Amino acid sequence: MDAVTCFITDDRHSVQTLALLVGPDAAYARALALDDLKANVHHHAVEAWAGEERLFVIPRDDLERGGDAHGRESDIPAIGR
Repeated sequence: MDAVTCFITDDRHSVQTLALLVGPDAAYARALALDDLKANVHHHAVEAWAGEERLFVIPRDDLERGGDAHGRESDIPAIGR
């Protein structure tokens, strides 16, 4: 199991919230991040890191446009580092 560090942009806080996702791979972490965005209207983006490598950023806008940000990197800059 690998741990992925996630920074969640939440409209109720002035700084990102830190969360750790534990799972077999980055695809599993992405699925958990998507579930989080779908379940919580206050969360506006999830940025995931594995050590020093940014794995993905999923902004809420991607979900609202009908996509799920699967398989592509968002163009928004890194917010967690």
